Amino acid sequence: MKKRLLALAPLLPLALAACSSTEENPTGAADDTSAATSDPTVVNAEQVRSDRTSGPAIEINLEGIFKPNAELTVSTPCTPGDQSAFAVASFGEGATLERDTDDAPLTGTITAPNNIGPGPSNGPHTITVTCDGGANSTIDIPSAGNGDAKDPEEESPAP
Repeated sequence: MKKRLLALAPLLPLALAACSSTEENPTGAADDTSAATSDPTVVNAEQVRSDRTSGPAIEINLEGIFKPNAELTVSTPCTPGDQSAFAVASFGEGATLERDTDDAPLTGTITAPNNIGPGPSNGPHTITVTCDGGANSTIDIPSAGNGDAKDPEEESPAP
């Protein structure tokens, strides 16, 4: 299975696109299920990955700054037949994503916790989105500088 990484926009709102792949259909012929993004500023693929277990890859868009108690808006086009999707963050929050109109992307909001600790395996926090039809992808949430806090003992006293 080949994997191609789509890139992560360095500007806000963040546009994160999940990994896409070429899946084989039951007849054995390759079926390209590439998740394309229309954002021309997408340039950095290092922070995007996919932990897909089944179904085709989907595009995931994330808006907001990952700070304590901040609201992060998650959206995905999924497939036209999907009426909803579920997003779950590695810090335990989840949200049902729904369409505002028939042709709009599925959208929902996840609230960051008050105390943001390290992500899974001391890496970045993640958001996994699963569409009704089973398509799913995982993206890393870009850090907003929360993971570099110093221990109180290391801070120098004010002069």
